[in-house]
Amino acid sequence: MEDRMERVYCHSVVADMDDMPAKKTFAEIVAKDSGDRSFGFSSDVLSMLCLDLDAIESLRSGDNEKTMDCSVGIGRYNVTQRVFAGRMLLLVELKLNCVNHTLGASHYIGKVRHTRDLLADRNIHGSHIFLFTGQVKGKAQRDVFGWSRGSNGKVLKTIRIMTPVEFNGYVGFESQYPYKPINDGQTMAAEIAGAAVDAVSLAEVIEKWKQKGIAYRHAGNMPEACHISHTVKSAAAAVVDNMEPGEDREYIQLILDEL
Repeated sequence: MEDRMERVYCHSVVADMDDMPAKKTFAEIVAKDSGDRSFGFSSDVLSMLCLDLDAIESLRSGDNEKTMDCSVGIGRYNVTQRVFAGRMLLLVELKLNCVNHTLGASHYIGKVRHTRDLLADRNIHGSHIFLFTGQVKGKAQRDVFGWSRGSNGKVLKTIRIMTPVEFNGYVGFESQYPYKPINDGQTMAAEIAGAAVDAVSLAEVIEKWKQKGIAYRHAGNMPEACHISHTVKSAAAAVVDNMEPGEDREYIQLILDEL
């Protein structure tokens, strides 16, 4: 099964292609193909930056009938480091104006092969997306599946037939993946609670985590630094609340105020 973490939208994939013209939002691609109909695409999907492959092909050969409509930048997303790896283009074809499925296997094969040839110097995802309305999707899916068992099955097995709403869930977005800390918060809190036997031990544990937080900050990992600071403050504050008034309590509070 394909993992959506491998297909998170990455704006810079297309934005950084200075040699490629015809960059448009996915909303503009849909509008060019189908007017002002929305089809249920999410706002995140509609705002994606794409390469208008029809426009690029028209500039090169004057013929845009053989290319897929657009390509979207995606990558494998690391939710802890908040960085992308394996950046590539996902090819998408809009068939939303079809009222029934009359396309043949050669149409799909030609679209895929010609588009991959057009982008031969680019890293391209192995799946090829063809978007239909719910009314047509079922027939299209059955036809492509049947053809994929024949002699041209290699290309046809890479075809993914889906509706706009299904496409909304096929591509992930950074905002959907909250930060996953490197250091476990419960373990940190337990260590702090265990050091509450005296102010010196507690201060040493707090200082240890403070230095780790500083190291992550210097390394550019602000989410982890903030996670450590927040966890230490919360856990230590619970300990301080149970301490008797006096120098020890004031000492620990002073250390926390410096985090």
